[in-house]
Formats: sequence, C-alpha cells, structure tokens
Amino acid sequence: MFARTSAAARLLRCGGARARAAGRSRSLSGATEVAALGIPAQVVVAAQAATGAPWWLAIGGTTVALRVGMLPLLWYQLAETRRFGALRPQLAAIRDECRAIEPPSARAAQTLLRGWRCCRAASVQPLAIVAVPLVQIPLLIWSLVDLKLVH
Repeated sequence: MFARTSAAARLLRCGGARARAAGRSRSLSGATEVAALGIPAQVVVAAQAATGAPWWLAIGGTTVALRVGMLPLLWYQLAETRRFGALRPQLAAIRDECRAIEPPSARAAQTLLRGWRCCRAASVQPLAIVAVPLVQIPLLIWSLVDLKLVH
C-alpha cells in the first residue's frame, strides 16, 4: 500500500517538476500555488490510498461518488421540470398573446418577460431545468484542468 501511495505522490510532484522544467509555473499568481486546482487529483489519490485500489478503480469510484452526491440536485431539477411542464398551457397562451408584437426582438423580449413572471408567480424556477449541467460542466472542466496540470 505504501508503494502505491508513494507512486501516486510522485506522480503529483512530477507534474509540477515538468512544468517548472518547461519554464512555466503551475500557479496562477506565481508566488503561491492555487490550492483549488489540486483538489480533484488529491481526492483520487486519497481514495486510492484509503482503499488500496488500482488507479483506474479509484478514478471510477470517485466519479460514481460524485454522481451519487449530486442526486439531490438531480431530484430538485426533476421536480422543477415537472412543475414547469404543468405551466405549459399558460406559457402557450402567453406565446400566442405576444405573436402580434412587432419587431421580432420586442416580441421575444415580451414573451420571455411574461413567461418568467408566470413561472415565478407559480413558484417555479425556470433555470432549474439546466441546474445539473450548470454544476457538472464546471466540475468537469475543473477536473480536466487539474489533471492536465498534474500530468
């Protein structure tokens, strides 16, 4: 188990040594390292060290754990989507009312404004429909940037 942990720690240090050898710094400020960029790799290394699992299983396990941790957000999104779907007839009526507004930019603005007010009056958060991707995409980018800096 110590050999795996040491190898994983060497792997983390090696990425920084390569970056310094190439003349670029791993830190954004130059003086201190940005701690947030090391978190995804540290989580994978910690999971591997705690379980003694191979690296590929540690990556898969942390991925599954992250997805399970996001289940409450997914349930919230599904509930809001269901409530948003119940407003469909009212939103169609708003679209039909705004059909005669000219120019098209004013029509779009008025349709969106009235639709937003209709949703908020019914206590529906329309942006919740995209809640999961709004969280998952930044997490994916964060993890990829971190792993690129480490390797």
